[in-house]
Amino acid sequence: MKVVLATATWYPQEGVRSQCAIRMADSAQRHGYRLIVVDGGSTPGFLHAIGKSGAIIYPQITPGMGPGRKEALIRAKDHGGDDPVYCWLEPEKYPIVPLLGQLIRPIRRRIADITIPDRGDLASYPEEQRHAELFGNEAFKLLTGHTLDMWSGVRVMSWHGLQYFLDYEGEYGNLWDQHFVPVMRAIAAGLEVLSVPVDYIHPPEQTAAEAADPEMILKRLKQLDNLIPAIHLAALDLGMLPRH
Repeated sequence: MKVVLATATWYPQEGVRSQCAIRMADSAQRHGYRLIVVDGGSTPGFLHAIGKSGAIIYPQITPGMGPGRKEALIRAKDHGGDDPVYCWLEPEKYPIVPLLGQLIRPIRRRIADITIPDRGDLASYPEEQRHAELFGNEAFKLLTGHTLDMWSGVRVMSWHGLQYFLDYEGEYGNLWDQHFVPVMRAIAAGLEVLSVPVDYIHPPEQTAAEAADPEMILKRLKQLDNLIPAIHLAALDLGMLPRH
């Protein structure tokens, strides 16, 4: 089975996050994964660096977070070939790449259509991010009845699982929901969505740069403000949560 990784980037200025993304591209190349990148307008230096690492780069066509993420998966599908495994991952999370084999294995064995890593207690994260993501995961559990580390930012999927992401039209905000609602719809349709424990350590340079950063605190709040209502509404629409 061919493994195709997909991500979306936008680094108008280079910094810690773009350097982490370059490390992710390097790691993908070392592990023999094909990396598809949809880019929304990063610096030439960054694009040159990930291109040297073997990333296949496409310019983003439709502006916005949700559209860029979906475009990356559409492009990945074009590179899948026969009987592929697809993976969406956040570009900065280079430490997840060596762990992807654990998430790919259940797809290859056909015991799951989507796998999601379980990162445990998130001890390596900035404290405010840790609280936000644990809160989000607990909200997902209460609203859907399913225990999954949805804030992990990684989705590994079979061709069948991928279709739920490609069919999603951003009805619940077209932001981070692009990688949440399709999982819920797959669960409701009876697909096997599997949680896989991994020993993930967040990039220490990213933790140091983002700890106690007011802009990142606002980003975490915006993410929760998009996702919690989206999960709630989708759960109602899918019959996961009783209407009151």
